[in-house]
Amino acid sequence: MSITAANVPIKMKDGTEYRFSPLSDKAIDEMENWVKARIIQIARDANRNDENTTPEEKEQLLSIALRQSSEVSILSPRSAAMIATIPGMLHLCWLSLRREHPNIIEDDLRRHMMDPENIDIINEAFEMVNNNPFDANKNGEQVKKNRRKKKIQRVAKKRNRKGNQ
Repeated sequence: MSITAANVPIKMKDGTEYRFSPLSDKAIDEMENWVKARIIQIARDANRNDENTTPEEKEQLLSIALRQSSEVSILSPRSAAMIATIPGMLHLCWLSLRREHPNIIEDDLRRHMMDPENIDIINEAFEMVNNNPFDANKNGEQVKKNRRKKKIQRVAKKRNRKGNQ
């Protein structure tokens, strides 16, 4: 969580502007619940799409998914792997945008995230707003974070100039 809870404004290639906010505890809980639900949904989808699986095997697969879902936490490697997928990153970014943009839907964000010119600025802004600025290590992580912040600001200014022409 960010110390200041300040948002980070960004401008997409098409001129759409967003403000990323730090994830709240509630949003983090929602993300964990999304991961749990996703594990179960994957098993259900596999059962629905596999005609060669017996009903007993389908029940066993769902039972395993339910058990795995109950054991997962937001900090587990399984959660990290699911969040690292496109749907996971999309949902996480949506949670970060929702406070400042209550009417945003994931499909709005999806079209921006699928554009290579936007993905870096989205990732950098999300990381900047959700990382603790005091977690720097001896290898210059704070310097790297400051450079990323300046890069985001430069890109945003460049896009603003293009938009005003």
